[in-house]
Formats: sequence, C-alpha cells, structure tokens
Amino acid sequence: MGWRVRVLAPSRLLGGGGDKGLIRITMPKAPVGIVTFIVQLMRSVGLAPEHIIRYNNEVYIVLDRGDVPKAMELLESFKKLIERSTRDLR
Repeated sequence: MGWRVRVLAPSRLLGGGGDKGLIRITMPKAPVGIVTFIVQLMRSVGLAPEHIIRYNNEVYIVLDRGDVPKAMELLESFKKLIERSTRDLR
C-alpha cells in the first residue's frame, strides 16, 4: 500500500482566521518516533508546524496555509527516499 500524503481539509474548515492547513500522512505501519522526526525535519528547513498528532497509523500536521506546499514537497521527497531504501532491502 505505501505512504499517502494529502491535504485533508481546506483551511476555511479549520476555524479561526482561515490561515491554517491540515496534512494527513497515512502509513502501513507508523514507526515509533515519527512525530519527533517530522518536527525536526520540518524545522530544519524553516517550517513551523503548530500541531502534529499521531493516531494509529496516521499523522496529522497543522501548519500555516502558506507553508503547506513546501511541507508537501518535503514530505513527498521523504516518502520517495523511504520507498527507495526499503525497495533496496528486499
């Protein structure tokens, strides 16, 4: 099945000033420490997520709407790196 990364809700549905975005990452099995790793990865490139929540095998990220495209690009490149490295192990 692999990872799926999606913008889950338009920013106007999140309430407040409508300046937030919500990203959902679905994994076959979310590893321990994935939230800490994602926070460190995002902060290293200058993104500041407001909330990151892990529930079962899904991770939800709330961040500023302007940062959503950059975060999606970062997460997609991370996803490709993981898929490539696990494919090489087989």
